[in-house]
Amino acid sequence: MKRFLLIFAAILLSLSAFGRENLKVEQLGLAYITTETVQAELKLTATQKNLVKTEFGSYLRQAQKILTDLTKENESQRKSELRRVQDGVSAKVLGSLTPAQRLRLRQLVLQIKGSWALLIPEVKSALKLTPAQEKRIRTCQQEVFNKVAELEKQRQQQLSLIPRPSNRKDEAAVAAYKKKVEDQVAAFRRVDLPTISKYEMDGKAKALEVLTETQRKAWVQMLGPKWNPK
Repeated sequence: MKRFLLIFAAILLSLSAFGRENLKVEQLGLAYITTETVQAELKLTATQKNLVKTEFGSYLRQAQKILTDLTKENESQRKSELRRVQDGVSAKVLGSLTPAQRLRLRQLVLQIKGSWALLIPEVKSALKLTPAQEKRIRTCQQEVFNKVAELEKQRQQQLSLIPRPSNRKDEAAVAAYKKKVEDQVAAFRRVDLPTISKYEMDGKAKALEVLTETQRKAWVQMLGPKWNPK
């Protein structure tokens, strides 16, 4: 059940992440640069790939240490520490790329994120989005957010209907319950992943309609050559 709900969490976080004042297109690219398809498209050298692996490994270790024993009292301090680590990794990894690689990484991010990326501050500025346009795009995002949240709520309710073992010490009954939940989650995934994907596609298409013809041409130019990952 938890693994299933993480699907929804990832979607919701991806929608809500945009609009942060410190968000940079290239920094978003760090979420993808560890994948083989992106590395191949960027034509990373063996040295660059090794640097990416080393830096991200170091980041995970440091992040785990920083987030250990996280409390409300130290939350602000720990977040600042984590941001400093993130900035360090970002500087080293992005600094290792050639200008052509950095440009292509930006283009890949914009293609992956689609029209949600219109709300990234530097993109908004380049396209000269008006406050009214930004509001309409955010409305498109919120509509998708609400649909995914409603679907999550529905699935949680359905999972809660599966009878729980009356005796938690009955290992056979507990195992049978877990199997029923896992089977139901698997069934949900087969149906819901395409549904969520359609929610996003429709929302992004609607958001693009907000742009003027001039803005749309500029946006297409920013996307660069179409990427067809294999």
